[in-house]
Amino acid sequence: MLLLWGACDKTNNSVSLNLKAVIYAYENDTFQDVEYYAIHEIRHIFQHMKINELDEGINNGVEENLVKWWKYEEEHYIRVKDENGNVNDDYFKQDIEMDAYAFALAVMQYKYGTIDLYIPPIYGKEFYEIVDW
Repeated sequence: MLLLWGACDKTNNSVSLNLKAVIYAYENDTFQDVEYYAIHEIRHIFQHMKINELDEGINNGVEENLVKWWKYEEEHYIRVKDENGNVNDDYFKQDIEMDAYAFALAVMQYKYGTIDLYIPPIYGKEFYEIVDW
């Protein structure tokens, strides 16, 4: 089951979590999932801030071509579910999503060590190289 865990509002740099997903995690003793997805959404806020800095001509410490790609994907964002409510694998293929999943996993592994969290099944070696970087 793919839960919609949260979302970020880039206009005011806020993150919202799905209360039903939080309750599900609590009831299933997987509360670290809440932290994982909160970090994932916070990473999206970071990405958007770097895009804004790039637009303002600020050298922001992140590779410029990567930020330009994040901007393109943000402008052409593919949602996790299509118009029929089916999971859209193209959502997971977006660099902004892979980056957010990798960042969140790296933080969680740093904090907890080996941990069982959702990794999109389409992610392979490249994803884990990002996590381990």
